[in-house]
Amino acid sequence: FFFQAEDGIRDAQESRGLGDVYKRQTQQGTEKRKVQPRKQQGAEEGSFEQNDKAIKIASVRQSDVPGEVLCTIEWEPREDGTQPEDSLVSNREIRKFDPLLLIDYYESKLRFAASEQAEKRTPTR
Repeated sequence: FFFQAEDGIRDAQESRGLGDVYKRQTQQGTEKRKVQPRKQQGAEEGSFEQNDKAIKIASVRQSDVPGEVLCTIEWEPREDGTQPEDSLVSNREIRKFDPLLLIDYYESKLRFAASEQAEKRTPTR
């Protein structure tokens, strides 16, 4: 018996499940795919190119591209009353169209040490 996986590789042994298929796949195919958030039927994603106004960065995740972060953006309703769907936007695109949005997000994530800990690190004269 030969088992042929989805990737076209045949095994002389019995298949151990889909994990075998995924282990053989190369990283090349996954790096080029663009991750898209789920969309509701009939809804359109927001974007800077459509002059949508961003409310905030809701979440971030690592991209396959080195030095790039994908941000989920929440958008304001458009002038015609339609609500754009949240969309994934790279940090580079946000930096180009709305750099203050990135700064606000980063500042919201800052955590400062208590003043006692800060004093211990500060050299005395």
